Amino acid sequence: LRVSDSGQDRLFAYDLETGERLEEREIVLARRNADARGIWSDGTTVLVLDGGKDSVFAYDLASGELLAEYALDDANSDPRGLWSDGVILYVADHGAKQLFAYRLPVPADDAGEEDLALERVSAEDFVEPGRVGNNSPRGIWSDGAVIYVADENDDKVYTYNIPDATDARLEALEISGVDFGEFSPLRRDYASETIPHGNIATLTATLAQADASVQIEPPDHDGDPENGRQLRLIPGLDVTVTVTSPDGSRKRAYRVVLGEEEETGPSPDCLRGAVAVGFSLVVFEGGSLDDLEACAAGRHVTALYALHEGEYVPYILGAPDFVNARFGELLGGGVPALTPLTVKSEGPATVAPIASAVTAPLATCLQGELTEGFNLVVYEGGSVDELAACAEGLGIESLYVLNDGAWVLYILGAPAFVNDAFRELFAGGVPAATPLVAKA
Repeated sequence: LRVSDSGQDRLFAYDLETGERLEEREIVLARRNADARGIWSDGTTVLVLDGGKDSVFAYDLASGELLAEYALDDANSDPRGLWSDGVILYVADHGAKQLFAYRLPVPADDAGEEDLALERVSAEDFVEPGRVGNNSPRGIWSDGAVIYVADENDDKVYTYNIPDATDARLEALEISGVDFGEFSPLRRDYASETIPHGNIATLTATLAQADASVQIEPPDHDGDPENGRQLRLIPGLDVTVTVTSPDGSRKRAYRVVLGEEEETGPSPDCLRGAVAVGFSLVVFEGGSLDDLEACAAGRHVTALYALHEGEYVPYILGAPDFVNARFGELLGGGVPALTPLTVKSEGPATVAPIASAVTAPLATCLQGELTEGFNLVVYEGGSVDELAACAEGLGIESLYVLNDGAWVLYILGAPAFVNDAFRELFAGGVPAATPLVAKA
């Protein structure tokens, strides 16, 4: 907190939490700036209004160095307070009973340069104060929607609406699964401590003005505007939401820096493969039933299904024991490595993590129970032709893989065009440990 004092010719500094004076951060004002009044800062430069010289003095906030002196308009001869939205500088005037508007200056290169004039923007003056009884306007502040002006004579604070056309605020900002603190339209910078690394999150930015425009970086993860703005959560990712006011005169940027990967829970690669909203095919790395449940919960999975003798056996996370009794009988003694499973998720979706390579060869080229009908299997890896040869040798008629929520099939012995989509999907080969549905 900084307080101007014309009697001491300095800006005093205080710790906001303790109220302790911070002398090392105080700024000694220039000799010409002897009648210090209102102050405002953008975090780099601090502007100090002077009532004797009818000027605004600019200082470097870190060093205290005088950067420039700017003269006010001749009509603005009794200045008392100032505030800026980052584009326009407003100065309260006791004599004129109004707020004068100026283009926010850019400090000159030569320290202490004088004889500079502020550029008036008369169209944005607030002339209402004198009309409504705010005859002694002093300190000014705004939340971006309303501008507040204190009055010395009647001990009131008057409020004035800022035009919607110049409003470049966000009303709300959320990133699903990420805690970066409570959002305020006045606060520009945010950071999260940890994130669920690799998850796909949805960013929701609500504009204060529907006619404003917004630009978000990085780009949408999946390029599909129908499901909102998607982000892949990566530690250190810098997310920036820039809002432009309806009239194009103001820009306001909000920034969220993502923290480190959450260390709680199992590694996301315990389930190989992407988990989409709905049903997905994945492969479990192996372990106990408790390990499988913890791994599934970490990927936002709500239900698991294993195929046994042509019938799906469910495991519902959080359900009573009797619901999952059959799954427990089947796999309660331990879930073998590279067990294929069908999973169901309500979201958020998670992309396929970078899993460790499969080094030990599978017992067969397609591993998993093979009975008449449909089966869940895992392929050892190779070309599509090698997969087809493997399947034919095991009496399999067709293969299916889930891709982005849709089934892509390969029918053995069918004309080439029938299997084009499958071959295109695996043009570079079918990776080891790819889960498939096989019909035998």
